[in-house]
Amino acid sequence: MPQPKIVSILVSVRQDLIEITSYIASDKPDAARLFHDRLVEGINSLIDFPSKGPLVSDLTRLVKFDIRKLMIKPYVVLYGIGTEEIIVYRVIHERREKAMNEAILEIMAE
Repeated sequence: MPQPKIVSILVSVRQDLIEITSYIASDKPDAARLFHDRLVEGINSLIDFPSKGPLVSDLTRLVKFDIRKLMIKPYVVLYGIGTEEIIVYRVIHERREKAMNEAILEIMAE
């Protein structure tokens, strides 16, 4: 199977990144910029290593493509690998299990 050539970031991810960096910046603006860069770098690394994140669940194999997670502590990047692109769906704090499960169900329903 050919390797995807682009990483597509949904609007929901852009909003997640804004909320994350704003939250961190309220106490530590420099740390917020650094962490934002770390998140973006991790997401961009998927183009070279798309399968590096483990599958979220074997149930996700029932949808068009596998849903995987990339850990960028303490956040989880939820993404899928298509034939032409990698789609990043959400960035969620690892302790927000309910929000993560809801996001996975939404992705599977698409």
